[in-house]
Amino acid sequence: MTNNQETINTILIDVLKGVKDTGSELYAAGKAGVAQAVDFVWQQAPLAVQEFLSWKMGEAIFNCIFFSIAVIILLSIIIWAKKKIKKLHSNDDDIVFYSMIITFCIVFTVGSTIPIKNNIETIIKIKLAPRVYIIEYVTKK
Repeated sequence: MTNNQETINTILIDVLKGVKDTGSELYAAGKAGVAQAVDFVWQQAPLAVQEFLSWKMGEAIFNCIFFSIAVIILLSIIIWAKKKIKKLHSNDDDIVFYSMIITFCIVFTVGSTIPIKNNIETIIKIKLAPRVYIIEYVTKK
């Protein structure tokens, strides 16, 4: 029975040595992987920030163009409706209808100019103070 106990102890010691060696190898590989990941992040961070700022700038420009077109269309509708009202003096229902169109368009024109202002501020901030924009963006999220 002592021989069996010695054999079991020897096997157990060999297993524990194997676990220790494997554990240290895994630790070294993990440490090297983390170091490579940190190096990669340090290399890619400026590019990622530049791409983020470019994306936000493009988004703001697109929104400015979109809302400007909306404002132009709404102003055109207002002008068209005013001309129709000037031509109509006999039918009160048509005047009320065109007045409602004008009111509707004025409300949406004013509502569309607010995003234009915000997007122009975003464009200026990204161009003049990109770090400030990034800090504000992160703190808003």
